[in-house]
Amino acid sequence: MSRTTSVTATEPIRWVEARQPPTYRPVRPEPLPAGLATVVARLEYAVGHRAGSTKRAAPSAGGCYPYELFVSPASATEPVVGHVDLHQRWVTVPSGDQAGWAGDRFRYYLVGRPWFSVRKYGRRGFLYHLVDAGHAMLNLSLTSGTPDPDRPADAIAGRLARRGGALLGFGVLDADDSGRTADGWVLRQATGPEPQNPLNDIEEITRGLLPDPPEPLRLALPPSPARTRLADAIPTRHSAAAFHGAVAAGELAEFVARFVELCDRIVPELGVPIPGFQVFSRHPGVGRPLPEKSWLTGALLGQSHLTGASAFVVVHARVEDAPTEALSVGTQRLITASGLVGEIIYLAASQAGLGVTGIGGFDPRLWATACATTEDIIYVLAIGREADGEKFDVTNPNGSHG
Repeated sequence: MSRTTSVTATEPIRWVEARQPPTYRPVRPEPLPAGLATVVARLEYAVGHRAGSTKRAAPSAGGCYPYELFVSPASATEPVVGHVDLHQRWVTVPSGDQAGWAGDRFRYYLVGRPWFSVRKYGRRGFLYHLVDAGHAMLNLSLTSGTPDPDRPADAIAGRLARRGGALLGFGVLDADDSGRTADGWVLRQATGPEPQNPLNDIEEITRGLLPDPPEPLRLALPPSPARTRLADAIPTRHSAAAFHGAVAAGELAEFVARFVELCDRIVPELGVPIPGFQVFSRHPGVGRPLPEKSWLTGALLGQSHLTGASAFVVVHARVEDAPTEALSVGTQRLITASGLVGEIIYLAASQAGLGVTGIGGFDPRLWATACATTEDIIYVLAIGREADGEKFDVTNPNGSHG
């Protein structure tokens, strides 16, 4: 079979493709305009790196962070987007007129890049990518203003979707006087009409596996003292590596009541269904009784360093998809909602001074039996007194969870 000069992601690698290193045109960095700088600072506060740390504000399975952020001036009449690189700490905008980037109001877009998770965890990585997106959506919603009444223009949505798996959510941010600054961030102009970050072959192949996405979520919550308190907990949120000791019954009961009330209020406000969840604890009257340690070790796939937790929250939902069908829009919504619930638990635990960690490796059949449910187990979280240690990832030993 003869070859043509056209190349697809499934063809063997050729010398003409391998011989040339990637070339990058130098771009002169400039300071961020004042309004954009405060907006970027709020995005970084919600999901970016903490000052002087490699840790991020939102958790992610395996530290993959399978999503990207883009911004556009709210005043723009033509579809124009800039890429917010949370790792390199620069905003890359299209070449041309830069006046719009000097404004004080911006739309932002959360775009999935599920191949970051899929290449590490296989097809289950797509579930992790949606759970991670749910964590990020909650934090972004806590820091956002009121979004536009209409969804993003189709031209912008299509452009963003070409760079990632799907446009997952969008919101609006105004420049403010919060005191947060985007120190170290720079503005870069692309050499063309839009930021260049082409997909590689592995990413292109993975795109062929992806199910049709749901409509993007509007990421905003009504102002309230509860919202403010949760947002204030974002800087101290982190994943516990291990647990020891016990949380008192009254303290644990208060925490459970708190996060249940928050879930019942916040999740519907974001337009997604509330998944089911059950609490297991060592205290009578606080959820279901926690099974004995040997059962727990098996249910956690041997992660004995997590068996000292005082409670576990098991998130579950009924998935109606047929075995031969692609993931439905409804199932994707339920998985994302599980991430929202998980982040509410993370932030509520941080407020209460408790340790918490999301567990990637667990036996869903054992947990379903313990929950006395025929629904699918989507997510398990552990709560307790935090102990020192490193959080291992039994589903892939080459990395840990953020």
